[in-house]
Amino acid sequence: VARAMALGVLNMTPEASISAAITGDLGPNNDQEVDGLIWLAIAHRSAVDSSSLSVIHTQREVLPGAVESGAGTRRFRQALAAQRLLEVANHWLNQS
Repeated sequence: VARAMALGVLNMTPEASISAAITGDLGPNNDQEVDGLIWLAIAHRSAVDSSSLSVIHTQREVLPGAVESGAGTRRFRQALAAQRLLEVANHWLNQS
């Protein structure tokens, strides 16, 4: 799903050359199999052929819980998920 989201952003935004997407299940009260599970994706538009789009990074990660429970865990995980996506995007941008 994150891959499709990242590619969809580039399809809908022709002036963009990079996109990032995140999705997951951050709780609270989730099924334990998916609790804290996130997917990250970064997609890129070719500078040579603007119609050429590719996913350059995907990542599956399980986020830890917070000391608090319920909504506190959800907010903690939202911030952590955003931080992870920014770290991945920053890493890719510094390599290109």
